[in-house]
Amino acid sequence: DDTKFEERTLSGCAERSVCGARTNKELSIGQKSAQCMTEERLVIDAQTGNLAKAHGRHNQLSKEIKDTKAKRAIANEKYLETLKNHNEALKVLQQILDVLTKKSRHKIADDEPVSLLEKKQVLALARVPEVAPILSFLEKPMEGGKNAERLQKLQAIIKKFIGYLKDSTEALQEKERVAVEEYNQDVEDMEQEIKEEAVKIADSSKKLSSGKAENEKCTKTYDEVEKRFAKSTSVCTKSHKIFVRQYKDNVELFALMWFS
Repeated sequence: DDTKFEERTLSGCAERSVCGARTNKELSIGQKSAQCMTEERLVIDAQTGNLAKAHGRHNQLSKEIKDTKAKRAIANEKYLETLKNHNEALKVLQQILDVLTKKSRHKIADDEPVSLLEKKQVLALARVPEVAPILSFLEKPMEGGKNAERLQKLQAIIKKFIGYLKDSTEALQEKERVAVEEYNQDVEDMEQEIKEEAVKIADSSKKLSSGKAENEKCTKTYDEVEKRFAKSTSVCTKSHKIFVRQYKDNVELFALMWFS
């Protein structure tokens, strides 16, 4: 019989008898313990699920923060490199403009060569897409023009490129400021959520431990009362058999005495 002991009933003895009272009490304890075990298993299953979910999200957020920080570091490194190139290019353009300004103050022969760029300056300008096109103007003489006019044109062109480069640098810096603000906000949000998940982990862990302890306690009570019930029913059954046998013996003895 696979029926659980707390679902059984003991027949053949009165409820107020010693056997009836004892087994009924044990059945009542068994039923309460079984209900407790069922309820605590539900708690254990629920909190185990909550704990796994919270741990999973906590680990995911930790990875996302790590990845976000790594990406920000790479972006910042690229920004610093670009800003450095901009500053160097701006410095070169300003140096060239200064040279042109000085030369324009002196009379220069139309056929006098005008050298404006050194190799390192060329490299500095070539690294910045916004001003790289000016190299063609600086490296090649203007055909059919006088040096004075050429210098004036170059001055005007360089001033425009300096303006372009300053605007580009300002936009670059603004873009970086916005990126840093977004990064800080994203990390702050993720760190706050990590704290919330940590609270969930602690809460679920506490409830899970409590559920396991209570389930263990109820299981222990259940196992103990099941053994007592088995022993009580065994004693009651033996007592009942003895009573039945004695009753039959008495009936037979009475019949013999009555008819003798």
